[in-house]
Amino acid sequence: MTKTLFIHPSAHPTQPLYVLMPMGMISLLNAVDDGYCINVGLELALNPSYDVVRDITQTEFEAVAIDMHWHEHAYTSLQLASICKTVNPDCTVILGGLTASYFAEEILQNFPQVDAIVYGDGEEVLKNVVEPKRYEDIRGLFWKDEQKIRFNSPTKSTDNLDSYNVTDIARMKHWEEYLKCTILGHMPNRIWNNFWLPIGKGCNENCPYCGGGKRSHRILFGRNKMIYRSPDKIVEDILFLRDMGIHMISFSTDFEILGKPFWKDLLAGIRREGIDIGAYLEVWQLPSHDFIEEFADTFDLRFSYLAITPISGNNEIRAKNCKHFSNHDLLKKATLLEKKHLAYTLSFSVGVPFDTLKTTREAIKLSQYIFDHYASSIIFSTPLILDPCSPMYEQPNLYNVVPHLRSFKDYYERCRKRALDKAYDFHGYHTTQLSPENIESQQIMWREFFQKNEHIVAIKSLVNYSHFL
Repeated sequence: MTKTLFIHPSAHPTQPLYVLMPMGMISLLNAVDDGYCINVGLELALNPSYDVVRDITQTEFEAVAIDMHWHEHAYTSLQLASICKTVNPDCTVILGGLTASYFAEEILQNFPQVDAIVYGDGEEVLKNVVEPKRYEDIRGLFWKDEQKIRFNSPTKSTDNLDSYNVTDIARMKHWEEYLKCTILGHMPNRIWNNFWLPIGKGCNENCPYCGGGKRSHRILFGRNKMIYRSPDKIVEDILFLRDMGIHMISFSTDFEILGKPFWKDLLAGIRREGIDIGAYLEVWQLPSHDFIEEFADTFDLRFSYLAITPISGNNEIRAKNCKHFSNHDLLKKATLLEKKHLAYTLSFSVGVPFDTLKTTREAIKLSQYIFDHYASSIIFSTPLILDPCSPMYEQPNLYNVVPHLRSFKDYYERCRKRALDKAYDFHGYHTTQLSPENIESQQIMWREFFQKNEHIVAIKSLVNYSHFL
Protein backbone atom coordinates (compact mmCIF):
# COMPACT_ATOMS: atom_id res chain seq x y z
CA MET A 1 0.00 0.00 0.00
CA THR A 2 1.18 3.52 -0.82
CA LYS A 3 1.28 5.51 2.40
CA THR A 4 1.70 8.92 0.75
CA LEU A 5 0.50 9.72 -2.75
CA PHE A 6 2.26 12.69 -4.35
CA ILE A 7 0.43 14.43 -7.20
CA HIS A 8 1.75 17.08 -9.56
CA PRO A 9 -1.26 18.68 -11.29
CA SER A 10 -1.50 19.77 -14.86
CA ALA A 11 -2.50 23.43 -15.03
CA HIS A 12 -5.40 22.33 -17.27
CA PRO A 13 -7.60 19.39 -16.23
CA THR A 14 -7.68 17.72 -19.65
CA GLN A 15 -4.48 18.96 -21.32
CA PRO A 16 -0.80 18.66 -20.38
CA LEU A 17 0.22 22.11 -19.16
CA TYR A 18 3.22 22.82 -16.90
CA VAL A 19 4.38 19.21 -16.94
CA LEU A 20 7.69 19.91 -15.19
CA MET A 21 7.42 19.50 -11.43
CA PRO A 22 8.91 21.82 -8.82
CA MET A 23 12.36 20.36 -8.18
CA GLY A 24 11.67 20.04 -4.46
CA MET A 25 9.03 17.38 -5.14
CA ILE A 26 11.75 14.78 -5.62
CA SER A 27 13.42 15.33 -2.25
CA LEU A 28 9.96 15.30 -0.62
CA LEU A 29 9.09 12.04 -2.34
CA ASN A 30 12.31 10.50 -1.05
CA ALA A 31 11.87 11.93 2.45
CA VAL A 32 8.93 9.65 3.28
CA ASP A 33 8.51 5.89 3.31
CA ASP A 34 6.22 4.23 0.77
CA GLY A 35 5.69 7.32 -1.37
CA TYR A 36 4.40 7.19 -4.95
CA CYS A 37 4.07 10.06 -7.44
CA ILE A 38 1.63 10.72 -10.27
CA ASN A 39 2.40 13.58 -12.68
CA VAL A 40 -1.02 14.33 -14.17
CA GLY A 41 0.37 16.48 -17.00
CA LEU A 42 2.77 13.74 -18.05
CA GLU A 43 -0.01 11.14 -17.99
CA LEU A 44 -2.18 13.38 -20.20
CA ALA A 45 0.74 13.83 -22.60
CA LEU A 46 1.20 10.06 -22.83
CA ASN A 47 -2.52 9.37 -23.12
CA PRO A 48 -5.01 12.16 -24.01
CA SER A 49 -7.80 9.90 -22.66
CA TYR A 50 -6.11 9.55 -19.28
CA ASP A 51 -8.63 9.33 -16.42
CA VAL A 52 -7.13 10.81 -13.25
CA VAL A 53 -10.12 9.75 -11.12
CA ARG A 54 -9.66 6.15 -12.15
CA ASP A 55 -5.92 6.31 -11.52
CA ILE A 56 -6.38 7.72 -8.02
CA THR A 57 -9.15 5.21 -7.27
CA GLN A 58 -6.81 2.34 -8.17
CA THR A 59 -4.12 3.66 -5.81
CA GLU A 60 -4.35 2.92 -2.09
CA PHE A 61 -3.09 5.77 0.08
CA GLU A 62 -3.45 7.28 3.54
CA ALA A 63 -2.19 10.79 2.77
CA VAL A 64 -1.88 12.83 -0.40
CA ALA A 65 0.62 15.64 -0.99
CA ILE A 66 -0.30 17.99 -3.85
CA ASP A 67 2.02 20.75 -4.99
CA MET A 68 0.78 24.30 -5.45
CA HIS A 69 4.15 25.88 -5.96
CA TRP A 70 3.18 27.84 -9.05
CA HIS A 71 -0.01 29.89 -9.07
CA GLU A 72 -0.85 28.33 -12.44
CA HIS A 73 -2.07 25.28 -10.46
CA ALA A 74 -4.36 27.26 -8.15
CA TYR A 75 -7.49 25.60 -9.57
CA THR A 76 -6.37 22.10 -10.53
CA SER A 77 -4.53 21.45 -7.24
CA LEU A 78 -7.78 21.96 -5.36
CA GLN A 79 -9.74 20.00 -7.94
CA LEU A 80 -7.42 17.04 -7.30
CA ALA A 81 -7.78 17.51 -3.55
CA SER A 82 -11.56 17.12 -3.94
CA ILE A 83 -11.11 13.99 -6.03
CA CYS A 84 -8.85 12.44 -3.40
CA LYS A 85 -11.36 13.19 -0.62
CA THR A 86 -14.16 11.66 -2.69
CA VAL A 87 -12.14 8.52 -3.39
CA ASN A 88 -10.84 8.23 0.18
CA PRO A 89 -12.75 10.44 2.66
CA ASP A 90 -10.39 9.46 5.48
CA CYS A 91 -7.20 10.54 3.72
CA THR A 92 -5.17 13.55 4.81
CA VAL A 93 -4.78 16.15 2.04
CA ILE A 94 -1.69 18.35 2.28
CA LEU A 95 -0.70 21.22 -0.01
CA GLY A 96 2.73 22.81 -0.28
CA GLY A 97 4.81 25.19 -2.36
CA LEU A 98 5.28 28.94 -2.68
CA THR A 99 1.70 29.78 -3.66
CA ALA A 100 0.14 27.46 -1.08
CA SER A 101 2.40 28.90 1.62
CA TYR A 102 1.67 32.51 0.69
CA PHE A 103 -2.11 32.05 0.66
CA ALA A 104 -2.30 29.32 3.33
CA GLU A 105 -4.95 30.90 5.55
CA GLU A 106 -7.22 31.93 2.68
CA ILE A 107 -7.04 28.44 1.16
CA LEU A 108 -7.84 26.65 4.42
CA GLN A 109 -10.73 29.03 5.15
CA ASN A 110 -12.40 28.45 1.79
CA PHE A 111 -11.54 24.93 0.64
CA PRO A 112 -12.61 22.21 3.10
CA GLN A 113 -10.97 19.46 1.04
CA VAL A 114 -7.56 20.64 2.32
CA ASP A 115 -6.49 19.47 5.79
CA ALA A 116 -3.09 21.12 6.13
CA ILE A 117 -0.56 23.27 4.29
CA VAL A 118 3.19 22.99 4.64
CA TYR A 119 4.57 26.49 5.15
CA GLY A 120 8.02 26.83 3.60
CA ASP A 121 10.49 23.95 3.29
CA GLY A 122 8.68 20.64 3.44
CA GLU A 123 11.12 17.76 3.87
CA GLU A 124 10.99 17.55 7.67
CA VAL A 125 7.45 18.90 8.01
CA LEU A 126 5.88 16.44 5.59
CA LYS A 127 7.69 13.52 7.18
CA ASN A 128 6.12 14.46 10.52
CA VAL A 129 2.65 14.97 9.05
CA VAL A 130 2.47 11.49 7.51
CA GLU A 131 4.07 9.74 10.53
CA PRO A 132 1.67 10.94 11.96
CA LYS A 133 2.51 13.24 14.85
CA ARG A 134 0.10 15.60 16.55
CA TYR A 135 -0.29 18.62 14.29
CA GLU A 136 0.26 21.01 17.19
CA ASP A 137 3.76 19.54 17.63
CA ILE A 138 4.82 20.09 14.01
CA ARG A 139 6.58 23.34 13.16
CA GLY A 140 5.90 24.96 9.79
CA LEU A 141 2.31 23.75 9.42
CA PHE A 142 -1.02 25.50 8.83
CA TRP A 143 -3.92 23.24 9.81
CA LYS A 144 -7.57 23.18 10.76
CA ASP A 145 -8.74 22.34 14.27
CA GLU A 146 -12.53 22.17 14.42
CA GLN A 147 -12.78 24.72 11.61
CA LYS A 148 -10.27 27.02 13.31
CA ILE A 149 -7.10 27.84 11.37
CA ARG A 150 -3.97 27.22 13.40
CA PHE A 151 -0.32 27.85 12.63
CA ASN A 152 2.65 26.49 14.49
CA SER A 153 5.91 28.42 14.57
CA PRO A 154 7.86 28.41 11.28
CA THR A 155 10.27 25.58 10.68
CA LYS A 156 13.95 26.39 10.94
CA SER A 157 15.75 26.81 7.63
CA THR A 158 18.47 24.20 7.30
CA ASP A 159 21.99 25.07 6.21
CA ASN A 160 22.70 21.52 5.00
CA LEU A 161 21.13 20.23 1.80
CA ASP A 162 23.59 17.38 1.25
CA SER A 163 21.44 14.86 3.14
CA TYR A 164 18.50 15.20 0.73
CA ASN A 165 18.00 12.72 -2.11
CA VAL A 166 17.23 14.97 -5.09
CA THR A 167 17.88 12.57 -7.98
CA ASP A 168 15.98 9.30 -7.46
CA ILE A 169 12.65 9.45 -9.31
CA ALA A 170 12.03 5.71 -9.55
CA ARG A 171 8.82 6.04 -7.51
CA MET A 172 7.24 8.35 -10.09
CA LYS A 173 4.85 6.76 -12.55
CA HIS A 174 6.45 6.66 -16.03
CA TRP A 175 9.62 8.29 -14.70
CA GLU A 176 11.57 7.35 -17.83
CA GLU A 177 9.24 9.52 -19.92
CA TYR A 178 9.64 12.40 -17.48
CA LEU A 179 13.27 12.62 -18.60
CA LYS A 180 11.97 13.75 -22.00
CA CYS A 181 10.07 16.73 -20.55
CA THR A 182 11.02 20.38 -20.97
CA ILE A 183 9.34 23.67 -20.07
CA LEU A 184 7.48 23.24 -23.37
CA GLY A 185 6.08 19.83 -22.42
CA HIS A 186 6.76 16.17 -23.15
CA MET A 187 8.96 15.46 -26.20
CA PRO A 188 8.27 11.78 -26.99
CA ASN A 189 10.50 11.53 -30.06
CA ARG A 190 13.55 13.11 -28.49
CA ILE A 191 16.47 10.69 -28.26
CA TRP A 192 18.23 12.38 -25.34
CA ASN A 193 17.31 12.87 -21.68
CA ASN A 194 17.62 15.85 -19.37
CA PHE A 195 17.15 16.33 -15.64
CA TRP A 196 16.58 19.44 -13.52
CA LEU A 197 19.07 19.21 -10.65
CA PRO A 198 18.39 21.31 -7.52
CA ILE A 199 21.72 22.51 -6.15
CA GLY A 200 20.56 25.29 -3.83
CA LYS A 201 17.70 27.21 -2.28
CA GLY A 202 17.11 30.92 -1.89
CA CYS A 203 18.12 34.02 -3.81
CA ASN A 204 20.30 37.08 -3.33
CA GLU A 205 18.07 39.51 -5.24
CA ASN A 206 14.54 40.89 -5.33
CA CYS A 207 13.71 41.12 -9.03
CA PRO A 208 10.39 43.00 -9.37
CA TYR A 209 8.58 40.27 -11.31
CA CYS A 210 9.74 37.17 -9.36
CA GLY A 211 7.84 35.55 -6.50
CA GLY A 212 10.86 33.46 -5.49
CA GLY A 213 13.29 36.23 -4.58
CA LYS A 214 15.21 37.08 -1.43
CA ARG A 215 12.26 38.69 0.38
CA SER A 216 9.83 35.85 -0.31
CA HIS A 217 12.35 33.30 0.94
CA ARG A 218 12.74 35.31 4.13
CA ILE A 219 8.95 35.54 4.62
CA LEU A 220 7.98 32.00 3.65
CA PHE A 221 11.06 29.96 4.49
CA GLY A 222 12.77 31.97 7.21
CA ARG A 223 15.83 32.01 4.97
CA ASN A 224 18.10 35.05 4.99
CA LYS A 225 20.80 33.72 2.70
CA MET A 226 21.27 31.24 -0.11
CA ILE A 227 22.06 27.67 0.87
CA TYR A 228 23.45 25.04 -1.46
CA ARG A 229 24.76 21.51 -1.76
CA SER A 230 28.50 21.01 -1.61
CA PRO A 231 30.43 20.70 -4.89
CA ASP A 232 31.39 17.10 -4.01
CA LYS A 233 27.73 16.16 -3.44
CA ILE A 234 26.67 17.78 -6.71
CA VAL A 235 29.35 15.80 -8.56
CA GLU A 236 28.01 12.66 -6.88
CA ASP A 237 24.50 13.58 -8.08
CA ILE A 238 25.75 14.10 -11.64
CA LEU A 239 27.52 10.71 -11.62
CA PHE A 240 24.23 9.09 -10.56
CA LEU A 241 22.32 10.90 -13.29
CA ARG A 242 24.88 10.04 -15.96
CA ASP A 243 24.53 6.37 -15.05
CA MET A 244 20.75 6.80 -15.25
CA GLY A 245 21.12 7.83 -18.91
CA ILE A 246 20.96 11.62 -18.60
CA HIS A 247 22.58 13.62 -21.41
CA MET A 248 22.05 17.14 -20.04
CA ILE A 249 21.86 18.55 -16.52
CA SER A 250 19.62 21.60 -16.07
CA PHE A 251 20.94 23.33 -12.97
CA SER A 252 18.45 25.02 -10.65
CA THR A 253 20.81 27.83 -9.70
CA ASP A 254 23.37 29.96 -11.50
CA PHE A 255 26.32 28.56 -9.59
CA GLU A 256 28.65 31.36 -10.66
CA ILE A 257 26.91 33.60 -8.12
CA LEU A 258 27.91 31.15 -5.37
CA GLY A 259 31.48 32.38 -5.71
CA LYS A 260 34.57 31.49 -7.70
CA PRO A 261 35.92 28.89 -5.21
CA PHE A 262 32.56 27.07 -5.38
CA TRP A 263 32.17 26.92 -9.14
CA LYS A 264 35.83 26.15 -9.78
CA ASP A 265 35.64 23.21 -7.33
CA LEU A 266 32.43 21.99 -8.96
CA LEU A 267 33.69 22.15 -12.54
CA ALA A 268 37.07 20.67 -11.57
CA GLY A 269 35.27 17.78 -9.86
CA ILE A 270 33.21 17.04 -12.97
CA ARG A 271 36.35 17.03 -15.12
CA ARG A 272 38.24 14.92 -12.59
CA GLU A 273 35.55 12.23 -12.71
CA GLY A 274 35.60 12.28 -16.51
CA ILE A 275 31.85 12.86 -16.71
CA ASP A 276 30.79 13.35 -20.32
CA ILE A 277 27.53 15.27 -20.01
CA GLY A 278 25.94 18.51 -21.17
CA ALA A 279 24.60 21.39 -19.09
CA TYR A 280 21.86 23.99 -19.30
CA LEU A 281 22.32 27.03 -17.07
CA GLU A 282 20.15 30.12 -16.66
CA VAL A 283 22.61 32.87 -15.75
CA TRP A 284 21.45 35.74 -13.57
CA GLN A 285 23.76 38.41 -15.01
CA LEU A 286 26.32 38.03 -17.81
CA PRO A 287 28.78 35.20 -17.13
CA SER A 288 32.41 36.16 -16.60
CA HIS A 289 35.13 35.40 -19.14
CA ASP A 290 36.74 32.82 -16.82
CA PHE A 291 33.42 31.12 -16.15
CA ILE A 292 32.61 30.79 -19.85
CA GLU A 293 36.06 29.31 -20.53
CA GLU A 294 35.78 26.66 -17.81
CA PHE A 295 32.10 25.89 -18.50
CA ALA A 296 32.89 25.26 -22.17
CA ASP A 297 35.91 23.10 -21.26
CA THR A 298 33.89 21.00 -18.80
CA PHE A 299 30.63 20.09 -20.52
CA ASP A 300 29.70 18.33 -23.74
CA LEU A 301 28.95 21.29 -26.02
CA ARG A 302 26.55 19.22 -28.13
CA PHE A 303 24.17 19.25 -25.16
CA SER A 304 25.05 22.55 -23.51
CA TYR A 305 23.89 26.13 -23.60
CA LEU A 306 23.52 29.21 -21.46
CA ALA A 307 20.24 31.10 -21.09
CA ILE A 308 20.75 34.86 -20.77
CA THR A 309 17.89 37.17 -19.78
CA PRO A 310 18.33 40.78 -20.94
CA ILE A 311 14.62 41.38 -20.10
CA SER A 312 14.62 44.73 -21.95
CA GLY A 313 16.53 46.28 -24.83
CA ASN A 314 16.97 49.49 -22.83
CA ASN A 315 19.93 49.69 -20.43
CA GLU A 316 18.17 51.85 -17.82
CA ILE A 317 15.02 49.72 -17.71
CA ARG A 318 17.13 46.57 -17.54
CA ALA A 319 18.96 47.98 -14.50
CA LYS A 320 15.65 48.83 -12.79
CA ASN A 321 14.76 45.16 -13.18
CA CYS A 322 17.98 43.96 -11.50
CA LYS A 323 19.92 43.13 -14.67
CA HIS A 324 23.17 45.07 -14.47
CA PHE A 325 24.76 44.98 -17.91
CA SER A 326 24.56 47.08 -21.06
CA ASN A 327 23.75 46.15 -24.65
CA HIS A 328 27.44 46.68 -25.43
CA ASP A 329 28.39 44.21 -22.68
CA LEU A 330 25.87 41.71 -24.03
CA LEU A 331 27.29 41.83 -27.55
CA LYS A 332 30.86 41.44 -26.29
CA LYS A 333 29.81 38.38 -24.31
CA ALA A 334 27.98 36.92 -27.31
CA THR A 335 31.21 37.23 -29.31
CA LEU A 336 33.11 35.26 -26.66
CA LEU A 337 30.41 32.58 -26.45
CA GLU A 338 30.55 32.04 -30.20
CA LYS A 339 34.34 31.90 -30.10
CA LYS A 340 34.01 29.05 -27.56
CA HIS A 341 31.27 27.38 -29.66
CA LEU A 342 28.95 27.57 -26.66
CA ALA A 343 25.29 27.96 -27.65
CA TYR A 344 23.09 30.48 -25.86
CA THR A 345 19.59 31.87 -25.80
CA LEU A 346 18.43 35.42 -25.12
CA SER A 347 15.11 36.07 -23.44
CA PHE A 348 13.28 39.41 -23.51
CA SER A 349 9.97 39.97 -21.74
CA VAL A 350 6.63 41.61 -22.42
CA GLY A 351 5.07 43.80 -19.74
CA VAL A 352 8.32 44.65 -17.95
CA PRO A 353 7.99 47.36 -15.26
CA PHE A 354 8.94 50.80 -16.65
CA ASP A 355 8.96 49.49 -20.24
CA THR A 356 7.19 51.41 -23.02
CA LEU A 357 6.33 50.75 -26.65
CA LYS A 358 9.38 52.85 -27.56
CA THR A 359 11.74 50.68 -25.51
CA THR A 360 10.08 47.58 -26.94
CA ARG A 361 11.17 48.79 -30.36
CA GLU A 362 14.70 49.17 -28.95
CA ALA A 363 14.63 45.51 -27.86
CA ILE A 364 13.45 44.41 -31.29
CA LYS A 365 16.14 46.52 -32.97
CA LEU A 366 18.79 44.91 -30.74
CA SER A 367 17.38 41.46 -31.49
CA GLN A 368 17.50 42.13 -35.23
CA TYR A 369 21.15 43.16 -34.96
CA ILE A 370 21.95 39.95 -33.07
CA PHE A 371 20.08 37.82 -35.59
CA ASP A 372 21.99 39.48 -38.43
CA HIS A 373 25.49 39.34 -36.92
CA TYR A 374 25.63 36.33 -34.59
CA ALA A 375 25.29 32.68 -35.45
CA SER A 376 24.52 30.87 -32.21
CA SER A 377 21.72 32.94 -30.72
CA ILE A 378 18.11 31.92 -30.28
CA ILE A 379 15.85 34.72 -29.06
CA PHE A 380 12.65 34.45 -27.03
CA SER A 381 10.06 36.97 -25.97
CA THR A 382 8.08 35.79 -22.96
CA PRO A 383 5.14 37.55 -21.29
CA LEU A 384 5.35 38.32 -17.59
CA ILE A 385 2.54 37.20 -15.27
CA LEU A 386 1.97 38.73 -11.83
CA ASP A 387 3.57 36.41 -9.26
CA PRO A 388 2.21 36.39 -5.70
CA CYS A 389 4.85 37.55 -3.20
CA SER A 390 6.83 39.27 -5.96
CA PRO A 391 7.88 42.89 -5.29
CA MET A 392 5.47 44.15 -7.94
CA TYR A 393 2.64 42.24 -6.24
CA GLU A 394 3.59 43.38 -2.73
CA GLN A 395 4.55 46.97 -3.59
CA PRO A 396 2.98 47.70 -6.98
CA ASN A 397 3.31 51.48 -6.69
CA LEU A 398 7.10 51.23 -6.61
CA TYR A 399 7.05 49.63 -10.05
CA ASN A 400 4.19 51.59 -11.65
CA VAL A 401 2.16 48.39 -11.64
CA VAL A 402 -1.64 48.23 -11.60
CA PRO A 403 -2.42 44.73 -10.26
CA HIS A 404 -5.58 42.86 -11.26
CA LEU A 405 -4.94 39.89 -8.95
CA ARG A 406 -4.98 40.66 -5.21
CA SER A 407 -6.03 37.44 -3.48
CA PHE A 408 -5.94 33.68 -3.85
CA LYS A 409 -9.54 33.82 -5.05
CA ASP A 410 -8.38 35.98 -7.97
CA TYR A 411 -5.72 33.45 -8.98
CA TYR A 412 -8.16 30.58 -8.51
CA GLU A 413 -10.75 32.23 -10.75
CA ARG A 414 -8.13 33.03 -13.38
CA CYS A 415 -7.09 29.37 -13.53
CA ARG A 416 -10.68 28.11 -13.36
CA LYS A 417 -11.64 30.16 -16.41
CA ARG A 418 -8.67 28.77 -18.32
CA ALA A 419 -9.64 25.23 -17.29
CA LEU A 420 -13.12 25.86 -18.70
CA ASP A 421 -11.57 27.27 -21.89
CA LYS A 422 -13.02 30.70 -21.17
CA ALA A 423 -11.33 34.07 -21.65
CA TYR A 424 -9.11 34.93 -18.69
CA ASP A 425 -6.70 37.63 -17.55
CA PHE A 426 -3.38 36.30 -18.82
CA HIS A 427 -0.96 38.84 -17.31
CA GLY A 428 -2.84 39.78 -14.15
CA TYR A 429 -1.66 43.40 -14.26
CA HIS A 430 -0.72 46.35 -16.42
CA THR A 431 1.52 49.35 -15.77
CA THR A 432 1.13 53.11 -15.88
CA GLN A 433 3.34 53.08 -19.00
CA LEU A 434 1.65 50.06 -20.60
CA SER A 435 -2.11 49.67 -20.73
CA PRO A 436 -3.52 46.18 -21.36
CA GLU A 437 -3.87 47.23 -25.00
CA ASN A 438 -0.22 48.35 -25.07
CA ILE A 439 0.92 44.99 -23.69
CA GLU A 440 -1.06 43.29 -26.44
CA SER A 441 0.65 45.63 -28.93
CA GLN A 442 4.03 44.56 -27.54
CA GLN A 443 3.16 40.93 -28.19
CA ILE A 444 2.06 41.76 -31.73
CA MET A 445 5.32 43.64 -32.37
CA TRP A 446 7.36 40.64 -31.23
CA ARG A 447 5.20 38.23 -33.22
CA GLU A 448 5.74 40.27 -36.38
CA PHE A 449 9.48 40.35 -35.68
CA PHE A 450 9.66 36.56 -35.41
CA GLN A 451 7.51 36.09 -38.51
CA LYS A 452 9.82 38.43 -40.43
CA ASN A 453 12.85 36.40 -39.32
CA GLU A 454 11.20 33.01 -39.51
CA HIS A 455 13.79 31.69 -41.98
CA ILE A 456 16.66 32.77 -39.70
CA VAL A 457 15.08 31.19 -36.63
CA ALA A 458 14.48 27.94 -38.51
CA ILE A 459 18.05 27.77 -39.81
CA LYS A 460 19.59 28.56 -36.42
CA SER A 461 17.38 26.00 -34.73
CA LEU A 462 18.39 23.37 -37.27
CA VAL A 463 22.10 24.11 -37.05
CA ASN A 464 22.55 24.81 -33.34
CA TYR A 465 19.66 23.15 -31.56
CA SER A 466 18.63 20.10 -33.56
CA HIS A 467 19.93 17.84 -30.78
CA PHE A 468 17.69 19.61 -28.25
CA LEU A 469 14.45 18.91 -30.11
